[in-house]
Amino acid sequence: MNAKKIVISGVLIWIISSIFGFLTCGWLFNWVYQLPPNIWRDPAVMMSAGNMVGSNVLGVVRATGALITALLLKLALHLLSKALLCATV
Repeated sequence: MNAKKIVISGVLIWIISSIFGFLTCGWLFNWVYQLPPNIWRDPAVMMSAGNMVGSNVLGVVRATGALITALLLKLALHLLSKALLCATV
């Protein structure tokens, strides 16, 4: 696989997961911030830079995991096809 394609796909996965996170936290599940404060922290604390950086780091970790899974799947399929070719010869 080309390293450029891996980097581009990782960045795209990271961007999409960030957009998904911003949409769900800011729009779809906005009602969660209206719950009593004994369950959640202040909205200012929840939207702090540390939490935003943490969610982006988790997005990069997920993207890396997806890329590793894709590479392992490609390797497994390659080894399986070689094994099937050897079995038929």
